[in-house]
This record gives sequence, structure tokens and C-alpha cells, in this order.
Amino acid sequence: MDSNLTRLYDHLAWADQAMLAALDEAGDPNEEARALLAHIVSAEHIWLCRIQSRPLGRTTAWSHLSLSECRALSAEVVSGYRTLIQSTPESALNASITYRSLQGAEFQTPLREILLHVAIHGAYHRGQMAAVLRRSGLEPASTDFILFSRQSPLPLGPA
Repeated sequence: MDSNLTRLYDHLAWADQAMLAALDEAGDPNEEARALLAHIVSAEHIWLCRIQSRPLGRTTAWSHLSLSECRALSAEVVSGYRTLIQSTPESALNASITYRSLQGAEFQTPLREILLHVAIHGAYHRGQMAAVLRRSGLEPASTDFILFSRQSPLPLGPA
């Protein structure tokens, strides 16, 4: 288990929930922001399926999901990633995962790199969501890692 990945995915779960809450509070007025959130959780699901060699089902990169469907899929993938990260020994994180892109091309990528990609991908699109909500006159959730860290601090070690 990698404690940095655990922390990164705790942030991912917190940030996804913060954006869901922001859209709930706004009454889900913005289709573009909802579509970006659906893309985030759909991509998280797609990558988890690839890692676990499971079929994607009907999930696409731009699945049309309601907020309640986003919430349910987010809970499912967060649980899946937590289990994966907690059960994967550090030595196995560099093992290559073979998967197919949505266009059918086969690739191999180390598990650690995939996990970093998923977290960075979500952060990128949450930034887009924030910009969309601001343009609509709404206040987006602040999902910076440092804010998460301040709200959920790690115990301090020796100096």
C-alpha cells in the first residue's frame, strides 16, 4: 500500500463529493458542469474496470448521467479504488496493466501511472467545472489539495 496514493484518493473522493454538493446547492442549474462531473466519474469507472480487467458495460467517457447517477457511480468507484490501493503491495504498483483504449488500441501502463493519471484527470476537469460555474454566476466548491489537507491533516511526525 502506498500512503501517498491513499492520501491522493482520499482527496479525489472529497473533491468529487464537494462538487456534487456544489451542484446540489445550486439546484443543478448548469448542464455543462453536470456533464463534466459525469465525465469525471465515468472516467474513474472506466479506468477501474480496465485495472480490474472488467467489462465497461454501457459506460462511455461522456456518459449522460444525472446527479444521482453521478453520486452512485462516484461511491462505487471510490470504494473500488480504496480497496485496490489498500490491497496492492508497493512492489505491485509498477506492474504493467494491459488494457484497450475506447478506440480499441491496446496499451500497457504501470498501475502507479494509471492511478496518478486518474487523480490528475479529475483535478483538471474539476477546474473546468469551477470556471463554468463562475461564468454562470455560481460559487464552485474549492477542491484544492491544500484545502483538503487543512481540513483532514495528517498527524505531525518528529521535526
